[in-house]
Amino acid sequence: MLVPKVSKKIDLKIHRNIHLFDLLYMILTLLLSFFIFWYIPDLNNIVKIALTLVLALPLWSLIIRSKKHKCKLYVLLWRMFNFQTAIKKYDKEKDNLELDKKYSIEKDTVYFKQFKFSKNYIKIFEVNGFELEGYSERERDKKLISFKKVIEENFKTVTIIKLRENEILEENNLFFKKIIAPQNKQLLSSYKQDFQELLKNKNKINKYYIVISNPELSELNFDIKKLESNFNILNFKSRLLTVSETLNLLLKVNLNINEGLKNDDNDEKNILSSFNKIVSKLKVNYSSSQINLNNQFIKIQKIESLPFELNHGWAKKIFSLDCDVVWHLNRLGEEDSATLINRSLNNTKVNLTNSKVQTEIDYEKYKIEVLEKLSKRIISSNENLYSSSIFLINKNFNQNDLKQKTREIRQKLHTLGIDVWDGDFLQKELFSSIFFHSVLNVKTNNLYLPSSTTAESWPFYTSNFNDGNLLYLGKSMIGENVVFDKFNLSNGRKNSNSIIFGTSGSGKSTFAKKVISYNLSINNKVIIIDPENEYNEFTKAHNGSRLNLYADENISFNPLEIRNFSDDYQKDFAIHIDWLKKWFITLYPSIDDYELFFLLKILKKIYLDYEAKIINEKDFPLIDNLITYIDEEDDKLLISKMLKNDFQNHGKYQKLYNQKSSITFDKNLTTINVKNIYEANDKNILLNSFFTILNYVQSEINNQRDKNNNLIVFIDEAHLLVDESNLIVLDFLFKMSKTIRKYKGSLMLATQNPSDFILSNEAARKSKAIISNTQFSFFFNLKSMDIEIIDDFYKYSGGLSEDEKLFLLKAAKGEIIFGFNPHERRKLLVNYNETEKKYCF
Repeated sequence: MLVPKVSKKIDLKIHRNIHLFDLLYMILTLLLSFFIFWYIPDLNNIVKIALTLVLALPLWSLIIRSKKHKCKLYVLLWRMFNFQTAIKKYDKEKDNLELDKKYSIEKDTVYFKQFKFSKNYIKIFEVNGFELEGYSERERDKKLISFKKVIEENFKTVTIIKLRENEILEENNLFFKKIIAPQNKQLLSSYKQDFQELLKNKNKINKYYIVISNPELSELNFDIKKLESNFNILNFKSRLLTVSETLNLLLKVNLNINEGLKNDDNDEKNILSSFNKIVSKLKVNYSSSQINLNNQFIKIQKIESLPFELNHGWAKKIFSLDCDVVWHLNRLGEEDSATLINRSLNNTKVNLTNSKVQTEIDYEKYKIEVLEKLSKRIISSNENLYSSSIFLINKNFNQNDLKQKTREIRQKLHTLGIDVWDGDFLQKELFSSIFFHSVLNVKTNNLYLPSSTTAESWPFYTSNFNDGNLLYLGKSMIGENVVFDKFNLSNGRKNSNSIIFGTSGSGKSTFAKKVISYNLSINNKVIIIDPENEYNEFTKAHNGSRLNLYADENISFNPLEIRNFSDDYQKDFAIHIDWLKKWFITLYPSIDDYELFFLLKILKKIYLDYEAKIINEKDFPLIDNLITYIDEEDDKLLISKMLKNDFQNHGKYQKLYNQKSSITFDKNLTTINVKNIYEANDKNILLNSFFTILNYVQSEINNQRDKNNNLIVFIDEAHLLVDESNLIVLDFLFKMSKTIRKYKGSLMLATQNPSDFILSNEAARKSKAIISNTQFSFFFNLKSMDIEIIDDFYKYSGGLSEDEKLFLLKAAKGEIIFGFNPHERRKLLVNYNETEKKYCF
């Protein structure tokens, strides 16, 4: 997008750096010098002329532009004179700012007494930002068009504010107090210590506010309702501030008072009385380059100019600075816009004719091109023009540190093509200009921006991520603390599922242990399916239950055991027979239709015969009983021979599947180790084992609905469950990912091989659906091929940005991208406290 160089004043260039006002100044100083000496007697005319030039020439040197002060030297002298003659100190014993007489309350609305008989009513929204980087280009453009519409329809006068505020962790402390009989006091104590450290560090976060005002209260209330509706369309989380919160924000932004009014006070008289007491004691002392406000030094800077061309989200460069930002926007009428553009065009065309250097000629031509484009868009009613003032408010208790900070800001923005004005000798006027009311005292260096450029600024680039619990993930790359609760389903989150992608050794398992450890410490339940025996020591440390399949003779599953009971036995065994059909297919993929039909017929007969025993005694048939029933019908069938070979006479499945079930999930942590099955290198056995385990896990999920805690099912190396030639396990996992939310559960997957999820036809739909049904994504270091695969997985929501791809390619151990909805992600470095390291490393 383009930024027009619009000037409200006549700024004709006479020659190089000499403008029309400079010429007028030179003429005036020459006349003044001439009249001073002309009436001195006894001087001949030549001497008078010589003395006139001697006085005028030094005065003419004042047309040189001061790079530091962004003005001509004669203008700077005028500012210095005004500063020296103005009042510089306000305190309670002498004159104060009379703010107690200017602000009042009417019908739950703060208003500013602009003049004797006029009011300007103020309402403020607190808004949560979000990054547009995660959206597709099409979706991003739709958001920006919607925001442009919001600006044009709702904002005649608006102020956008970004504050750097201390992070509030009260909710996290309250969460700690609510935990009764924690599972692991040592871990819980370490989490409490984490937050004590965070409180001590006083981490600052960005908070955004939108201030709208109107001289008519009824019109303002109408604007508020319309704006709330538009915010919903934008998925903008917003909250309208109360009267006391509004005045507190004014105290904080404009007067540097953090300890203000009580937010729970609803009595307007009390609120106003308290506000007046606070502002009447205000102490302000102005110097040439800063302000001493309540014993803290403040320097207000102003954005003087922007580059000709800006990218989407250009305001992020300004709003990411470590300072408060106040951005006033005032929409100009069509007539004012036309006058301003015409004047700027005329100025520029004249300046073009007076330019001799090629770079100056090109510069003026480009200005004309941009202005003509803007003119056409305004005529066609596609654009409005806004007078824009962006103020940077820097604070520090040390003067030298403040100077260093403002210098760094100026230098940083200069490298980005943004010029900053320090406002020396005008700090008092700049201070008055940052107030919420629309009368600006300093109109010097105002920017004039089209509504599209304003909308595409998107200053709300980030938001605080604190779910109010105790799982501190770490610090984001922009300095935000990230506190995560996977079972917090507020803010539009649809489920608690998560997936972890990363190469071997990137920290996936360590991170999974961190998340699991936290959930165990607050009494949640966890079941781990472990294909590589990575969680053996971890399970011991948490006093969990370890089930080592094929290595432990005491571990057995009875596939004929009905795991889920209701009041309808016929329905229960019919559902279980359908599961058994799939179970036998995973075990014997080559079984023909006749033998499968025969097997299911026998199973139905068994369940009818065993009905009383099953219902009354929970006594289920075994595979031995199934073989007996088959032989009674036809002992020559192939299925009979296979079952006898595999399930009897020391067959490979006898100990695991031809005994009563010994599996229980009595402890809060159960780890099912399938390494021996995985290393057997038999795909059918592996898939069948997963299918059996998942059925038992599903029954545990079903039992979770009425419990007070939550359940996590973690499947490490989840790609092992994906097989295009046998979709039964994938289908079961797909259904689990969709339904586990209803049972206070979360499916958590980890994989180092995203490519295994690239399937075709129905398998592709389900594998991608499993990923799309995960609310949370954690991306560790990945190979470039896998990055492109993941980008394709998420292409429906915009995919990964080029910056994110580069980050994942170069990410060190523990550096991750955390995705918490389809479009929003955080880059962060995972934090492990000393206690967590003992459990996770």
